[in-house]
Amino acid sequence: MTPSPVQPSDKGEFARAIDLRQILAKPVAIEATEKERVALARRFALVRIDRLEAEVALEVDGEAVNAKGRLRAAIVQSCAISGEDLPVAIDEPLTLRFVPEKPVVEDEIELEGSALDEIPFDGHAFDLGEAVAQSLALAIDPYAVGPNAERVRKQAGLLDFTDAETAFRTFFGLVARDVQIRLLLGDRLESTDAAIGGDAARATQQFLALYGAKTGPQGL
Repeated sequence: MTPSPVQPSDKGEFARAIDLRQILAKPVAIEATEKERVALARRFALVRIDRLEAEVALEVDGEAVNAKGRLRAAIVQSCAISGEDLPVAIDEPLTLRFVPEKPVVEDEIELEGSALDEIPFDGHAFDLGEAVAQSLALAIDPYAVGPNAERVRKQAGLLDFTDAETAFRTFFGLVARDVQIRLLLGDRLESTDAAIGGDAARATQQFLALYGAKTGPQGL
């Protein structure tokens, strides 16, 4: 019996190690368990993840491995305006390239454009599950709004802006800062509830300083 190249692991929320020495010609399919979906939903600040799966074809290219396939997920996130639950279906193509990790030389700070899309690995295996998880994070629309968003905005009457899209992006930028960039670089985000709450409070104060109405909804 041919051993599977996919080796589940307890490292990370959705770890699926692929052994380079056991890569097969047929596509590899991976799916997150309920426990993994709960952990990923917490990591990406989602209400929940109902489904997360991917199927990819792996091709060895020298010391590197190219992976192409599709990511499919069903998530529930919060509306950016009303906070209500917003179900979202995600179906995205995957194009990944895993390369052996190389030591960082201080004099070589700048990366070539192609290197920005490469995912380094150490030893004889790479983590396909973590790469899929990061791809999911990038596929999530942080500005998604539900059907009641406009009504909530009008009822609140606490903000003053002419371009809603610009206001949304400003607030998200204040909250998220460099999170997506850090995810692309493979950083592990270990924020505590207190740290997240502090960041959100500061972002809200900064946003209200920019877009807060000069008078309240009753003109006071």
